[in-house]
Amino acid sequence: MLGDLDRKRLRNGLQGLSVPLELILHRGEGHALDQPLAKAAEQVAEAADGAITVREARRDDLPAAPGMVLSYRGRDNLRYLAVPHGPETPPYLDALLGLAGGAVATEGEWARPLAGLKLPAELLVFIGPTCPHCPRAVRAASRIALVHPLVTTTIIDAEQFGELALRYAARSVPLTVLDGEWTHVGVMPAEDLVQRILSRGTPEHEAAVLQSLLEVGRTTSAGQDLARGRRVQALLELWKKSATSERIGLMLASETALEQEPRCLDPIVSGLCAVLDVDDATLRGDTADLLGQIGDPSALPALEALLGREDNPDVKEIAEEALEVLKDESSRVES
Repeated sequence: MLGDLDRKRLRNGLQGLSVPLELILHRGEGHALDQPLAKAAEQVAEAADGAITVREARRDDLPAAPGMVLSYRGRDNLRYLAVPHGPETPPYLDALLGLAGGAVATEGEWARPLAGLKLPAELLVFIGPTCPHCPRAVRAASRIALVHPLVTTTIIDAEQFGELALRYAARSVPLTVLDGEWTHVGVMPAEDLVQRILSRGTPEHEAAVLQSLLEVGRTTSAGQDLARGRRVQALLELWKKSATSERIGLMLASETALEQEPRCLDPIVSGLCAVLDVDDATLRGDTADLLGQIGDPSALPALEALLGREDNPDVKEIAEEALEVLKDESSRVES
């Protein structure tokens, strides 16, 4: 894993540490990565001439096993579920040296806003052994973890951890996941990742999370969130400016949500009714369809008004079907 220059860099960079840096191994017996990960840790420790030690410990905070935690003076927010070899070696060494030496003073202006971070953030970076862009994604996420202890970065080999890759729809790498939700395919600079972390809790971030879930195909997860009342307003905002192809995912997520919680989308019915006035006939028709699926009788006046002025036969047919559904629902409620 390490060449002569890597060994020299490691020894020089860690020289004089009063406390050794630790590599904590969470073993996974029988896993294909268990022995290679342990061997890589031992090789790095040997090259560091006593500045790095290796020990085994169970870590329930890792998403899977085996894994390796980089730890120094209680700081252990950099983790690897991957063997850092080949192109991944330089960012791994950067992480080791940065953890031991402190990265805050060496970073640029992008790191300053992180000083105000109050809530923990989790970054998962899925990589592949032959991916030419993955080292840059790893370096960006690792630098953020070096700057702030509340940011935990975990590097994951997508091929070796197929269940995790499937859970987060890591079909292409590099893929970065924030807090198990917002997902980005490709390389995002550290400064942009910081802005994404700091935007959490805002309407813009909620819309970005919902859109990213749909873009990577995590439609079921998006629907489950909607059923729990999460990102319902974000759904409306995305719907209003969506193209036809984008509405397919929004509709599928809505259908999943309504199956689980039939009244979960009622809060955006009035907003959807306003969309019935747009110039885009396809959007009008899709909106009428969605209103019919939501089944809130309060949409009846808006759909009747649409039917009275609509000259597109396809939209009229959809509106008629939606009206029939809502009238049946209204009659059921009244009875």
